[in-house]
Amino acid sequence: MPGTQLKQLAQKTDRRFVKQVDKGFGNIDYVPHYQTIQMLLRYLDRPFNWTVSEPYDSGDEREPIGITGSLMLEIDNHVVEVDGVGQGRDAKNAESDAIKRAAMKVGLGLDLWAQDGYWLDRAEGWGPDDTVPHDGTEGHDERPFE
Repeated sequence: MPGTQLKQLAQKTDRRFVKQVDKGFGNIDYVPHYQTIQMLLRYLDRPFNWTVSEPYDSGDEREPIGITGSLMLEIDNHVVEVDGVGQGRDAKNAESDAIKRAAMKVGLGLDLWAQDGYWLDRAEGWGPDDTVPHDGTEGHDERPFE
């Protein structure tokens, strides 16, 4: 069974925090960089570590800058390191994309990437009813990103 923190990270994203951007092939949903950072800080007991590569040519004319980032964090008393590759118009946008892709690998915003293919919230032990609320009450409390 997954731990409490991992289940919190993998909950469906609260639609109040979802924005849309047109990438030239239609609108896509995303969570802004600042919301991603806030969620990581809220659900983790310890600060995370984020390192990035030197920017490189992504080969994409629309988003020419690429960055690879490594996110090290402790989830449910286990140290985890995940990488994310991002692209953007500049290094700032590429880094923002990279951390969101890395965070997705530990569940954050995964439902937005998976879209209709997201099933984790229905898997045994992963749903909101299986999560212990932070406020100690029965049921599901009002936390963002769940």
